[in-house]
Amino acid sequence: MTKQFLFSLTLVQAAFLCSSATACESSEKVIFECQSKTHRVTFCETGSAKSQSWIVKYRYERIGGNIELAYPANATTRAHDAFTYNHDTWSKGERSVVSFVNGGYRYFVHHASTAGVEDETPNEAGVRVFKNGALVADIKCDLPTVKDNMFKAFNQAGLKQYEEK
Repeated sequence: MTKQFLFSLTLVQAAFLCSSATACESSEKVIFECQSKTHRVTFCETGSAKSQSWIVKYRYERIGGNIELAYPANATTRAHDAFTYNHDTWSKGERSVVSFVNGGYRYFVHHASTAGVEDETPNEAGVRVFKNGALVADIKCDLPTVKDNMFKAFNQAGLKQYEEK
């Protein structure tokens, strides 16, 4: 009985470690992370958001697999040169959106949270990808997996706001 309990406990611990893994490297901190059924979306930071040399990396990886997109490609590109940011608030909610362009595609990583079901904006997180103004991908994350510090990091850094085009 004790051996079976220890084996079960080990399996639970292993499952927790696998589910809590991140695409961030050990020298980076997670700004935002969420998971869909098959992928993990992550923003990782190096340095201080108050610094002009602040580095942020976007990573899109298959869970249990490889990173499929890392942006920006140059490891020393400043966040101020790579991303734009918007944060909206209303009486019962808020929404953060980080945007970037890569290879002719515009990416919008977003998280919206509201206090009530009557609100028009649903609780949601994920990535929307556009090409020539047309939506080509809409990846929805499972809300319990969302870790969101975008407002604190990107707002503190004073990134420029994205422009709707």
